[in-house]
Amino acid sequence: GTAILSDNEVSRAIKSIDKESGRWVVTDDLLLENITSLNGARSLSGVYAYPQLDLWKDIDPKNDEDVYNRYSHVIFTLDRDPSVTQPTKLTLMQTDYFQVNTEPCSDFLQEKNVRYLLTTVALDPADSCATLIRQINYPARSFLIYAIDWPNRR
Repeated sequence: GTAILSDNEVSRAIKSIDKESGRWVVTDDLLLENITSLNGARSLSGVYAYPQLDLWKDIDPKNDEDVYNRYSHVIFTLDRDPSVTQPTKLTLMQTDYFQVNTEPCSDFLQEKNVRYLLTTVALDPADSCATLIRQINYPARSFLIYAIDWPNRR
């Protein structure tokens, strides 16, 4: 009964990509938040049953744990305007849901070893650290998987 989540073209693509080389981030769609984790990949997106204070405090200049000291759904939203540099920040959307707003090539994503992005909204080619490696088209929407190649990767 779980084939809808684990045996489809998107799931097979996630499973085929090296899971040990880095983490994933799912962007722009709360319905997809856990698809990477459900298919064996390490992800920063998804449901956190316990607060992850150490994970999020680096991007919380106000030290306002009220946003992320909770059970929560976490989804990322990427700035897609290459002429603007948006600092990474957390936004509480609902009592059990916060959003991480960041750049596709942000220091935060690099520090957390994010290597793959799953999104339904294309990135601007000017974001040179991200390369489209897979596009999966369904009649209602397309899924895009980007690999991030960090300069001076550790």
